[in-house]
Amino acid sequence: MSNFVINPYILVVGDQTYILTYASSDWAIEPSDPDPPYHLTDEGNSEIDFKCMRNVAGSRGMSYDLGATVSNEKWLMRFQLDIDTLFADSGGGIYENFGLNKVDSSVAENGANTYLGLGLNHSSSENFFWLSWGVDQGNHSNKTEIGTNMLATGTWYVEIIRLSTTSFSVRVTDQSDYTGGSVVTDTDSNIANVQDLGYFTDKTSSGSEINNYIQGSCNNIKVYDNVTSI
Repeated sequence: MSNFVINPYILVVGDQTYILTYASSDWAIEPSDPDPPYHLTDEGNSEIDFKCMRNVAGSRGMSYDLGATVSNEKWLMRFQLDIDTLFADSGGGIYENFGLNKVDSSVAENGANTYLGLGLNHSSSENFFWLSWGVDQGNHSNKTEIGTNMLATGTWYVEIIRLSTTSFSVRVTDQSDYTGGSVVTDTDSNIANVQDLGYFTDKTSSGSEINNYIQGSCNNIKVYDNVTSI
């Protein structure tokens, strides 16, 4: 089957692969004009940039509309995650969450999200990668640590696989072929209610003001529908 475009923002290989692009017009960012900015697109470097810092309340994040919903049974997503800076002088945790979501960036990280994804958690005593999911919940409602205190600066490769209607896995590795590292699988009957995912989202937690932050970027985001391996 030949390649075709189903909307101006997404190249589809056959009927399976969504390759995200990085022009500012391709992303919805909330709020649209923050000062300082917490989420940005960088078309020149083909990436999105984020600063996870808990000092602005309300919706903060960015989303990319796939133009269609993926399978409720199986799909695979990969992306490169670069963590440039981790700073913490407080015990208060901050969260950044990446994944496929039923709702876009207009819904806050702690709002009614239905999603499967990866969470970052950082404080003076926490450096965690999380497998996380929810049904009309905040992005860090149901979570399982990946590895042990793995979150660190450097380049990471993330693979999220929906294995069935009721299970999915998240792998975090420093290998560019997405092998090795640490992988966690969660199986729960309620995961069956995570349906109609049509947005890639990157969202930051809100809350009382603290200085802790995570700064980095995300690129080479690809979603393969109706497969569990490449």
